Amino acid sequence: MKKLLLIFTLFPYLTFAQDNIILKNGEEINTKIIEINESNVKYKKYNNQDGPLYTISKDKIFLIKYSNGEKEILSNTSSNNSRSKNIKNKKILISGASTFYYQNTFENDNFYSSSNLNLTASVGGFLTRNFVLGASFAILSKTIGNVTSTSTVIGPYIRGYNKNFYSQVGYTLGEGVNALSIGLGHQLFLNESESVSLNPTIIYFSRHYTSSNATNIYGDPAISNSSYSQDGILIGCSFEFHL
Repeated sequence: MKKLLLIFTLFPYLTFAQDNIILKNGEEINTKIIEINESNVKYKKYNNQDGPLYTISKDKIFLIKYSNGEKEILSNTSSNNSRSKNIKNKKILISGASTFYYQNTFENDNFYSSSNLNLTASVGGFLTRNFVLGASFAILSKTIGNVTSTSTVIGPYIRGYNKNFYSQVGYTLGEGVNALSIGLGHQLFLNESESVSLNPTIIYFSRHYTSSNATNIYGDPAISNSSYSQDGILIGCSFEFHL
């Protein structure tokens, strides 16, 4: 009788001596929590505290009930806080040494519709969490008539973010060419620290060329000091590093 009375007396303390992790799928784990860090919870099973140490992502946890009766609702706060911290700490944006675009040119009197290869590298700094100001360097390929040539251009760009989507406006200058580009892209982060991303991008461009020895679409010499324009769509993908 005394033993039974002792069990009932100690029952509330025995109940609250354990921590309970409730997952988003409804599963409940009786644990002894060892450590809680920025992204994970480390624990041991309550009925085997000498056993292995388990680790679970905060993203999978809905609620933690501690042995002292306190409760903590996680519900995506860990991933949001971690992401906010990652974005806030970013200062420099570097676009990889090679950005490859598939280019389609709208036909006009000087240009056939064709596909060319463009290489772009850029570096920028975060003015705020959602805006980047930078400069880009590009090697542009163009086809006029039967002649294909390349141009090297450099100029500023500004980018605005909405979550992982962004819009970008750039202007570049080179010898005998200037170009305006307006584009949309999406970042697919390849690691947890969100420092490396793959960026599918679509860009509308308008370029203006001047040349003292231009040719027309038939490859014949044109009037000296002529000028001509090119419009088209760039579709491609780039690697970026967020430091």
